[in-house]
Amino acid sequence: MPMSKASLERILSSAWRELCERRGVRAALVGLVLLLFAVYLGGGSALTVPLLIIGAILAAAGLFGPRLSGRLVVEWGPHGTTIDFHTDVAAPPMAEARRPAAVARPDGPPQVIEGRGETIEIEVAQLEALMAGARPAAQADR
Repeated sequence: MPMSKASLERILSSAWRELCERRGVRAALVGLVLLLFAVYLGGGSALTVPLLIIGAILAAAGLFGPRLSGRLVVEWGPHGTTIDFHTDVAAPPMAEARRPAAVARPDGPPQVIEGRGETIEIEVAQLEALMAGARPAAQADR
């Protein structure tokens, strides 16, 4: 079944809208366009270097996406050009905590595991003597 032109336009516009709603994608696209335009102009233009620099900054800022926030101000005036760049990079998003899978209970009667425990009483001086004797043996094994 062939697609109509209206449905294709609707699909493309919704895909473009979703892409542009993602933070950082617009900055990356503008940076890539500026980089391509600077390459198109070549080395003979006075705009090539500023376009390359600003395009590279925008492309890098777009790659950080939602982690990057800040501002870039370029002011031209009688005393020269002022560039003010301030940025904050947030920590990476926390990974969603996964719940451990539930342990399946085996069918049938419950299993009983028997065990026994012992308490050993030892004086501190005896423990220190044992530890002192174990240290040289552990160092000799290395």
